[in-house]
Amino acid sequence: MTWGGIVINPELPLGQSEKLDVDVRLDTGRDRRCPNGKHRLCSLTRFDYAFIGILLLLLFPAFRLARLPFRIDLVGFAGAYWIGTAAAGAFFAIVFAIIGLPLEQTLMPCLSRYGEKKGRIVIALVLAAWMVYLLGLRLGLMITVDALGVAELMERRKKAFESALIDIFFPALYLFCGVIMVYAFNHAIAGIRFAGTYDVVFDHLDRLLFHVNVSNIAHWSLSHLPRWFYTFLELVYYGLFGRVAGILVLTALLGNQQYAVKYVRSLLICYSIALVVFIVWPAKGPYSICPLHLSSYPRSLPTFWMQELLLAKVRMLWAHHLTPDVTLVSLVDYYIGFPSMHAALPIIAIWFCRPWKIIALFLLVLYVTLLLPSIILLEWHYMVDVLGGVVTAFLAIWLTERISKASAQDDL
Repeated sequence: MTWGGIVINPELPLGQSEKLDVDVRLDTGRDRRCPNGKHRLCSLTRFDYAFIGILLLLLFPAFRLARLPFRIDLVGFAGAYWIGTAAAGAFFAIVFAIIGLPLEQTLMPCLSRYGEKKGRIVIALVLAAWMVYLLGLRLGLMITVDALGVAELMERRKKAFESALIDIFFPALYLFCGVIMVYAFNHAIAGIRFAGTYDVVFDHLDRLLFHVNVSNIAHWSLSHLPRWFYTFLELVYYGLFGRVAGILVLTALLGNQQYAVKYVRSLLICYSIALVVFIVWPAKGPYSICPLHLSSYPRSLPTFWMQELLLAKVRMLWAHHLTPDVTLVSLVDYYIGFPSMHAALPIIAIWFCRPWKIIALFLLVLYVTLLLPSIILLEWHYMVDVLGGVVTAFLAIWLTERISKASAQDDL
């Protein structure tokens, strides 16, 4: 049978039949084998190693130019990424698979197995109750779903389970290293140039091109829409990176490790373009110049405190009021307003989900109806930032396709 253009054999475990189409059509047709025929552990190419290496080498002169000490909170980054983002990524990968793949290959075999072995139902309910008690409803249910999903993967992959984890691990490690570089460069650039230098210019461009002012739209909405709606928008906005990680898991399991590495490569190229633009035209976002922000933005929303923390840190970096908290590169060191990565990264995710058309369509609907409004209504970005994010995403995809074809011989 076929599903979204992919040939499916219901007798194969999830992830086996779907891998075939991606290997042949969307990657370069290579498998992870060395010239001697042995299985290769990691699918990163020479470009990927050079990419991370060059960024690392450029970090030291960037920090020296910014007159900042080179200090990175690696423990904080590792905890947030390998625990928080990993848990969210696993959860969204399961949700996307259930939504976008045939239920005969995802949910139905699992339910059938639980029906035959009813003791598993008791274990699942006890686990869910325990997790909800310890972590709260939302996080507890997420961890429960993750645990059941990992158990199901072990059941279906059996001897290939370790290989599946490896296929996820190396692209995830590549993304982790790249994200640390992005945050570190943000920190250094903010010490060289004031991060809000061009906010007034971008606000003027919004009025000129779109005849709107994002701050006026955001504050009008705050006074007319219920508070729970903004709490929901925050959930959508801050959950982006979990969804990006979820697509990484799917590209590795339903595609292959090469395809997942290519996806990560595209994300990091997109971030690199944004960093270059940020060096030339640094801007924070409409909240940074909004005259009503401090007086009328609800302090009950975490976004208010996050935005105030970002503004305080960029001002102290620019003025070189270097306390230990300011000099440490941490999870708050992301200041790029233009282009908007919240507009760019989902486009890349949709592009790499195109073999699984229903998942791609679901992401597109989620992007247009929920994420884009949250970007504007939470006052994070100008309209021109969103437009810049779209252009940056397509440029990153084009460069990735060119680079991936050029580096094909390196993988042989």
